[in-house]
Amino acid sequence: MGIQCVDLAPRLREAEMTQRGIGTALIILLGMAFATRAEAQGLLWQLPADGSEVVYGGTMTQVNTRPDGQESTMTWERQLAIRSVGQEQATVDDEQVPARWIEFELRTGQASEQGIDTGLVGLRIFRVLVPAAAITGKPADDRDIPNAFLPILQGFQQIGDQPAQPLEAKAFAIAPLLTQLRNYRGDQLKAEGEEPVDVPAGQFTATKYAASETQENRSTSVENSATMFVSKEVPFGLARWQVTTTQSVKDPNQPRDAFEARTRIEATMEARAINQNAQATLQAP
Repeated sequence: MGIQCVDLAPRLREAEMTQRGIGTALIILLGMAFATRAEAQGLLWQLPADGSEVVYGGTMTQVNTRPDGQESTMTWERQLAIRSVGQEQATVDDEQVPARWIEFELRTGQASEQGIDTGLVGLRIFRVLVPAAAITGKPADDRDIPNAFLPILQGFQQIGDQPAQPLEAKAFAIAPLLTQLRNYRGDQLKAEGEEPVDVPAGQFTATKYAASETQENRSTSVENSATMFVSKEVPFGLARWQVTTTQSVKDPNQPRDAFEARTRIEATMEARAINQNAQATLQAP
């Protein structure tokens, strides 16, 4: 579990305190059902100028289905800011390479007059130092090795109002900590042509991508499908996305067609603001 960059036990105990937290915990567990295949770069398609920031907004809905068919639905507002907050030379394999500090700030909760009420655990901030060459927007590197994780040289995290803590891992899995988007393999990702996209941050020419991934064992199946609009005119690439993740379960001894859906998570996000001269929010210890 170290690849997830967080100690989940305290967060899951805190999450049990509130209905909002229960939903957050379930989202985390769903994404970790196949932790050895966690993905990373679904949010990062390109590296903009330092100081660039894009702020996304949208909703996430979680539908739980009981064995008797009864459903319960929970919906949250979400705001995700991605910003480049510094650059430096770093040592990788005894060589000096350009690196960039990237910060992700995610707020999840219910809408209020003051904005999104994040409660105890609805705020997550991660600041990581990434080799610039690692952000390519491609499913694999030049050696055809899948870009399954975002390599980090140093990093920090803050959950809720807790003090920031260093990250010990050297790889950062953006899914499911920040999004249900994956870093889809080449055979899972299809470009469907260019089209104009109109979002609150502006009008852009974008490439529409359709992606899908299924991970399955004898008792659990997780299906993930997404539509993404990627533009060179938007910092980090994404202008809009929709993603659905469905978890189905069955008895291990039952046939494959016995899977029944238990949890469905749907999220829609769009770029709402693009800013320059961004500064880091997380204060490193």
